[in-house]
Amino acid sequence: MRVQQVVELTVVSWNTQGRGHERLDLAGAVDEWRPDVLLLQEADGDQLGEALPAAFTSRLWWPKAGFSPGIVIASSLALEDQGLVEPINPPWDRPRVAWARLRLGGASITVASAHLMTPLPPDSRARRDAQFRALSAWAEGLHAAGDRLVVAGDFNTRHPSMAGMTDASGAAPRPTWRPLATSWMRPMLRLDAIFVGTGLSVLDAFVGDGYRGSDHLPVIARIAVSSTATDHNVT
Repeated sequence: MRVQQVVELTVVSWNTQGRGHERLDLAGAVDEWRPDVLLLQEADGDQLGEALPAAFTSRLWWPKAGFSPGIVIASSLALEDQGLVEPINPPWDRPRVAWARLRLGGASITVASAHLMTPLPPDSRARRDAQFRALSAWAEGLHAAGDRLVVAGDFNTRHPSMAGMTDASGAAPRPTWRPLATSWMRPMLRLDAIFVGTGLSVLDAFVGDGYRGSDHLPVIARIAVSSTATDHNVT
């Protein structure tokens, strides 16, 4: 008999601005949110690694992706595959999206950490928009193949959206970026988001206001992942 199974997944996306784990209080954040997946931008895999619990056995770092010191994906789920989305204009641009395929229950899920370029100076806006289109086309290809997909990161555009994917923050998105990484400055723009695709539903999503070690605030989402399996105990 085929039965529907639902597994919960907690995902955190955070542009850490290259800060060390102590200034970010990454260990405290992980202890508070207990994420299954960390999607980090401007992150140093060596600096952050010691703050992660031993359960995070899947640890990937692409130093040349996004902005220095790179993109990190870390997870307590088993790694099946990983890679980069090719840049739109090599060799003049670097990869902007890193991804990992992880094992969740009896199925797979693909998670992607994106860090698109800033739209400044003005001629960079068109390149940023082209990067967003390339990311969307890549995501549509995975959807067409039936993959479960989470895309998150710093999109460097106000109020980002992705066709065919659900914004985890829904109808009440909150700002995530401020010009300075200080406790007294309130976030001004929403540049960071988490998007989920087919087969996934959002249970809860929020911004980690208490963590001010970077100029970006972390975004956290609890996601329900549905899968179909065979129940051999049912007669």
